[in-house]
Amino acid sequence: IAIVRKLSDSAIRKFVNSEAGRTMLTQRATGHFFKDPVMTDGCCNYGEFPLCFAACTNQPDVFDFLLSAGAIMDVTTMEGDSLLHLLVEQSVQHFSAQHVALDWPKLNQEDCDWCLRMYDHVEKRMREKEIYDVMVAHRNNDGFTPLKLAAARGSKKMFLHLFNKIMTVQWNYGPVTCRKLQLDGFDSELEPRNEGRSVLEVLVAHERMDILKEGQIHRILNAKWDKYASRVFIRQFIITIFHALLLIGHTCSTYEQKSSLKMVWLRSCQGIAALLFLRMTWRQVSRIRKWGLDMFLHHHY
Repeated sequence: IAIVRKLSDSAIRKFVNSEAGRTMLTQRATGHFFKDPVMTDGCCNYGEFPLCFAACTNQPDVFDFLLSAGAIMDVTTMEGDSLLHLLVEQSVQHFSAQHVALDWPKLNQEDCDWCLRMYDHVEKRMREKEIYDVMVAHRNNDGFTPLKLAAARGSKKMFLHLFNKIMTVQWNYGPVTCRKLQLDGFDSELEPRNEGRSVLEVLVAHERMDILKEGQIHRILNAKWDKYASRVFIRQFIITIFHALLLIGHTCSTYEQKSSLKMVWLRSCQGIAALLFLRMTWRQVSRIRKWGLDMFLHHHY
């Protein structure tokens, strides 16, 4: 309560420096008031630890003091959210379940600059402890890393902030900067069985048009389409149309006139349609063997 109400540093120090205060650094706030968004209109999603409360209420000085007093940064909530996940959640101003119909562009107009600064502050402290790489790859109970959570329901500003962090600068020439983006994990996962959806898949699944239309992301999608996706789409489209025409031709034909030419045509339609069906079935079975049934269903449904 002292942290959320932003009491003076001396008041917070008085709490923490006591014997009970040091124990409180590891105590979870798991009551219904903190866990049930209906009770507080979604306004108390500050995590379950004092350190999380300090980060989510934009108090870097208090955050640093709690660290010096013995608080640890690699804590996770009952939902599996780390400090980085919580800051992504804070980047969108608190809305209850009654507000889910609001458009993303409207939500993204909310000021979240402090969240970006606080994220950088937490990142700096985590790098000092050499735990940032582990925490930024940590997945919550929904299977989201901080970047994927930003793609699913974070603000546009926060997503682009995290997106820029995964790119490396190759060279600078005056106002021109060349950056390199590793697509593994962003576009397609190396190990789908363990990794879940890629960042692009999360953006599409959650209909984040505000982000998909953004410059860098839009260029990646265009490059992907021009490089190979258009050819794959055209090939699959032609195969589908051909399969449909075969089925229509077979359905429209009858066995009343048992001419040899007609029987050859009917058998050919049946054989080709069966081969196309077996091809499609084999592709899906191969994906199930590679990914596992749960992940296959997660990707497709």
